Amino acid sequence: MNIEPVAVENWAEAIHVAAKKANQLEAVLEDAKILRQLYERRSKAAAFLEGPQFRTQDKHDFLNRIFRGKLHPLLLSALYLMVDKARINHLPLVIDRLLERVDEELGFVRGKVFTAISLSEEGCKYLQRNLEEFSGLKFHLSFCVDPELIGGVRVTYGDVLLDTTVRSRLNDLRERLMERKVV
Repeated sequence: MNIEPVAVENWAEAIHVAAKKANQLEAVLEDAKILRQLYERRSKAAAFLEGPQFRTQDKHDFLNRIFRGKLHPLLLSALYLMVDKARINHLPLVIDRLLERVDEELGFVRGKVFTAISLSEEGCKYLQRNLEEFSGLKFHLSFCVDPELIGGVRVTYGDVLLDTTVRSRLNDLRERLMERKVV
């Protein structure tokens, strides 16, 4: 089944608004993060919940056995509805969008940092501090190791790409040299 961006946005908005209205946003977000990690593993449970060959009531019973009393009731209700509407495959993206919406509301921008080697906690904080000073934004960054990189850092957020990798700098140097006339 295809993922529909409008549906993802609508589900995230509905959960966000309902959680805020109930004054339960923090609790819902904590459970949503845990649920995202569980679903991310693409377990047999995910295949069962997404499988059109299984009855909706069986899926509801399964969700009850696994999550009743352990997952925020608002989030559990959303899961039931997503199963009913055959949108449970949207769940990981809905949770991601929900977290983004809250970050946006709080003035944070989500970004990814790619490095050739794993950075220490101190290195991550240093890089975040400098990036925030440079851009004037507040970030929630995720750090990834990219074995293709020789060195340097590549940062993406929104539609912005900051690339100070060795490969990028070598390409820039090559372009400048190619622009010069050789006599």
